[in-house]
Order: sequence, then C-alpha cells, then structure tokens
Amino acid sequence: MPQQTPLYIIASQHPRVGKTLFSRLLIEFFRTGNRPVAGYDLDPREPALAGHFPQQVTTVDIADTQGQMALFDRLIAHNRQATVIDLGDGLFEQFFRVMVEIGFEREARRCLIEPIVLFITDSAPTTARGYADL
Repeated sequence: MPQQTPLYIIASQHPRVGKTLFSRLLIEFFRTGNRPVAGYDLDPREPALAGHFPQQVTTVDIADTQGQMALFDRLIAHNRQATVIDLGDGLFEQFFRVMVEIGFEREARRCLIEPIVLFITDSAPTTARGYADL
C-alpha cells in the first residue's frame, strides 16, 4: 500500500503562541533528513516563515478566491513531498471554512495526502471553543 504524504497545518486563533516557530522546526526536521518539504506562509502582511526559508516557503494570500484556488490546487499537485502550512490567526476561520466547502479532505485522501492539524493553544477562553470546532 502506498504511503501517505503529510500535510501539516500549524494553526492558532491567536498571535504570538509559537506557531511560526513550530513550523520552522518541522521544516528543519525534514531538511536535516534530506527529505523534500514545501511550506506555505499564509500571512501576506508579515511572512515570517517565508523569511527564514525563501527557497522552500511560498507566501500565499487566501483573502480572495484566486488565492484560495492557487493554494489548494498546489497542495494537491505536489503530493510527493511533506508540506507545512503556517496559518496566520487572521485567516484561521476562513481557511477551514474553504477547506470544508471544497471537500479538500476527501480529495487529499484520494491523492494519498494526510492532512494533520497541529493546533497551538493558549489560555484564552476562545481557544477551547476553536479547538472543539475543529
């Protein structure tokens, strides 16, 4: 049976909780093992992850339909390498709403891609509700 390719979605509803640091560590882990990895920084205003890995990380703005299509099409097309998404807090709800609307999880699994959401928590009361919604 073919092995599934991981798609790590590093997400939080709040800034400054270590989301980008965790994304960096994942990319370094794959790079250290000489394994192919691609990254997407979904914070077009302050693309911190892309600044650390300009060769591996692409900045994508999913505020409009064109950006959403570009991202999700790329995620399916490049299914032979691990992927890390640094999901900015401002786009948290929109990202997961679009993911559900287009049936991304079903298509990803068909393409042998395993979406893995790593939800970074903090002490805010809304964090528990956001986690429950996921």
